[in-house]
Amino acid sequence: MKKGFHVLFVFVLLALLISSAWASDVSVTANGTGVNVPCSGRSTVYINTNVSYIYVYDDGGPSANYSNSCSGYLSITAPYGKALKVEPYNDMVIENNRDTLRILNSEFMRTDWSGYYLESMLETRSSGSFDPLYTTGTHMAIQFATDGSITNSGFVLKVSVVSLYTVSLSSSSMHIWDPYLINSVRVGYDDYNDFAAGAKVSLYDGSGSSPFLTSLKIKDASGNLLPFKEVKKIGDGYGGDSLQFTMPSSNVTVTPTYTSLSNLSSVDMLCRTATLNIPSNISSFKIYDNGGSSENYTNNCDAYLTLNAPKGYKINLSGSMVTEHVADFLRVYEGAGTSGTKLADLTSATTGSLYNFGTVSSNGNVMTLYFRTDASQIYSGLNLTASLVAQSFSISKASYSNGTVTVASSAKTGSSVTITATPNSGYAVKSMTATTASGTNVSVTKSSGNTWTFTMPGENVTIKPVFAKDTYTITYITATGGSASGVSSAKAGNTVSVTATPSNSSYLLKDINVVSSENMTVDVTSVKWYNNTSTFIMPFSDVTVTPVFTNNLTADGGLYIDMPKTGTVNASIPAGVKSF
Repeated sequence: MKKGFHVLFVFVLLALLISSAWASDVSVTANGTGVNVPCSGRSTVYINTNVSYIYVYDDGGPSANYSNSCSGYLSITAPYGKALKVEPYNDMVIENNRDTLRILNSEFMRTDWSGYYLESMLETRSSGSFDPLYTTGTHMAIQFATDGSITNSGFVLKVSVVSLYTVSLSSSSMHIWDPYLINSVRVGYDDYNDFAAGAKVSLYDGSGSSPFLTSLKIKDASGNLLPFKEVKKIGDGYGGDSLQFTMPSSNVTVTPTYTSLSNLSSVDMLCRTATLNIPSNISSFKIYDNGGSSENYTNNCDAYLTLNAPKGYKINLSGSMVTEHVADFLRVYEGAGTSGTKLADLTSATTGSLYNFGTVSSNGNVMTLYFRTDASQIYSGLNLTASLVAQSFSISKASYSNGTVTVASSAKTGSSVTITATPNSGYAVKSMTATTASGTNVSVTKSSGNTWTFTMPGENVTIKPVFAKDTYTITYITATGGSASGVSSAKAGNTVSVTATPSNSSYLLKDINVVSSENMTVDVTSVKWYNNTSTFIMPFSDVTVTPVFTNNLTADGGLYIDMPKTGTVNASIPAGVKSF
């Protein structure tokens, strides 16, 4: 006799044989009715409202082996507003890697252009069992595709009619994965809302690293907090990780909280792996378990939270906890992940008692917390504070001459550092730079007088002052159409005025070029054909001034005057100008 479970239930078998229907379209009106998956074509089963379960066989029915070369399928429709649950009644016996059982969350067997079955809940080529599966609506399709070689006793599936419950999600940053629409064409979420009790509901956190998911409360209709866990690569490996919970026999509300990291004040250790990049403007914040500040944590939780402080800071973790002794615990590690040095292994001294553990300090700027709960008792859990502690780093001076420099020998990360430079007589500060030990340039800002400031980074710094002569010569070149004149020398940083003089009324000033002795162009302002005076800032170098004149005194020759947005432009038009 086929199918192991019938050996013990002969009378049940007789009842099933009497009520089994093998027609291509069947309306089932009695519990325990047996229906075959056809070897070819499509059969349809409609389940009456008074029926709670049926059995599904391969085409061999309850007693015979299945046939070779089959590809037909069975379409099952539940009563309106209901869903279907399918599970093996006993272990399947099929030809491994040859014969394929497919179950779809759909009325029809449909594939995309590349051959992937749409809404696939199961595709197995192995004997044995599988976990219960749930449709999200009234339809289910079951196909058993066999090759042309060995046949076996096949399978018995129990298909039950189940109720649907609603998931209410309160954030547009989080979505409910479409549990079965995973294929080569489309991967994503459809924000499904209705699930059967026992179904796995997968939430997708689409916010990225900021805003950060700081809290997630999943509650049943009675307000009880439901456990969830992180699931890697849902479905066939598409779509990324998800946070998954089991649907209870009630409606569910999902309330995620997202927080901008710059406004971080607290974060819950959710049952997942997460990294929190702490901004430099945050000095401390609270850390709770997944129950938050006011509710107990849930069972069967593995929560990993890596705290990544800015470079140059250490992390102090302090606070208290109320847990089940030993079974529920908090471990603290140096660095990212749990492979670094274990800094602390914390749990309540006795179950349910308050444990103040003092302070745990990191050696670097990264610390990982691991909070684990088992399947038994739950308590108020973690009440922690993470504080950033700025570290001190050295400040050194590179070699220099022709002046003196004073600066602190060390400073804490994030603090403001002042540099005072005093040049010798006849010299000035040409430049002031700061570089970290890793070679990164630090922004240095000129303050009043001979002072500069910078913000201390999270590593050692070397400052380099450069003193140079403070006065340099200016050489003027006579050009075709005129000449330029001004002072013969100036101190670096001073404003120098240049006057251009056309040789006669046939020429106008077109441009003034100032070039340093290092062959660098110096910016010149206020070069106008109707105003012969221009200025430039004297560099730390001798310069050459060369005027450029034009005898094309027309608009086509480049003469123009810009209308100002506000104020007045006074222009003295030289004789000989024809147009502008």
